[in-house]
Amino acid sequence: MKRRYAGWILAALWCALGFAAPVRQLVNLPSQIVMYEGEQATLPLGWLSVSSADEDCAAVTQTQAERLGNTAQIESVQSGSSTLTCSIFGVPLRRVSVQVRSERELLLGGDCVGVGLYLRGVLVVGLAEVEQADGTWISPAAQAGLQPGDSVEAINGTPVENALMFMELLAKNSENDLELTVLRGKKRMALKVNLACDSAGAWRLGAWVRDSTAGVGTLTYLDTQKQTYGALGHSINDPDTGSLLNVGQGNVVYARVLDIVRGQVGTPGELQGDFNLAAKPLGDIQANTNFGIFGASSGDASQNQRMLAGAQSVIKTGEAEIYCTLDDQGVRPYKVEIQRVTRQGVAQTKSMVLHVTDPDLLARTGGIVQGMSGSPIVQNGRIIGAVTHVFINDPTRGYGVFIDWMLEQSDAVARASYGKTAA
Repeated sequence: MKRRYAGWILAALWCALGFAAPVRQLVNLPSQIVMYEGEQATLPLGWLSVSSADEDCAAVTQTQAERLGNTAQIESVQSGSSTLTCSIFGVPLRRVSVQVRSERELLLGGDCVGVGLYLRGVLVVGLAEVEQADGTWISPAAQAGLQPGDSVEAINGTPVENALMFMELLAKNSENDLELTVLRGKKRMALKVNLACDSAGAWRLGAWVRDSTAGVGTLTYLDTQKQTYGALGHSINDPDTGSLLNVGQGNVVYARVLDIVRGQVGTPGELQGDFNLAAKPLGDIQANTNFGIFGASSGDASQNQRMLAGAQSVIKTGEAEIYCTLDDQGVRPYKVEIQRVTRQGVAQTKSMVLHVTDPDLLARTGGIVQGMSGSPIVQNGRIIGAVTHVFINDPTRGYGVFIDWMLEQSDAVARASYGKTAA
């Protein structure tokens, strides 16, 4: 019985400790702060105190702020790394790494762009049954284990370039056992399949496939130093299967907004645009990721405004602007409010919650609509992120992603392109 009481007491003490203000403050401290040169960030400390940085890249001062308790004002001085030591009553409890990067100058986007994406192989968007000569129905694709969302990259070792080539390879190998090289998610596999002969004497797989997609979105930024761009802020997914599309090749070109369908509760609006994929491209498409599309830029962007990137550590709730194109007048800023910022130690989507407050934008679009994805978010003169999604139940609100995560993706494209050039 005494042991049981002792266990209850320990459990109660543990819960009380977990809810104690100093413990919550300690747990909520980030393990790392990333900043660009010239930025200032605030670290809420509560009961904690912080020692000065151990290097010259960041200057730290501690102040007493009303209703916030102790705060540390961090001012980045030069690129490098530092470590802050957080203590209580002189006992060091937590270390926070401060990474200061060199200033990152970008060309501000906001331009409406047309996206033409051609897949690597063909995407299976659905399965079907084939009626055979004897009147029975069969689905060779289903029997082989093929699933909607799979990408068929090769047939009997021959790479599939498009849907037409896919059909030709099936016809050529119709009476033989086929081996399909299939990419499912990140796993590549080989599937054996026997085609079925339909009532008309044609050999069928029993699958619907797609080899390309197109649409409009918004350019986020151009990086003239690394000759890359970032756009959309989210991935391009297949509308039927929801799967992320694997890039074979593609281009991004400037587009015109022809019409606007206003967003309403339960029904997202959209920008309807016109573009010519035969026109000179703004850039190619080398990566389609959860954070947008990225590639090498080649278009003329001399008219775009130059602006520094802003790290997530300096983003605050409050006023900001998004830049987008609604008509032939070109890129314009519109007022929004950042309602929530989610600090992220690793790359994730849904970094911010935005609320459109600009009367003109609300009157014309109802808020955030499809096609505005990728619109750069600017706060205090820095590009801090991009619009990604609209709330279906409230078109005036939506999500944004940190520019940090988009730059990581375009930098990876730059490194890959450099490797190819060097080889």
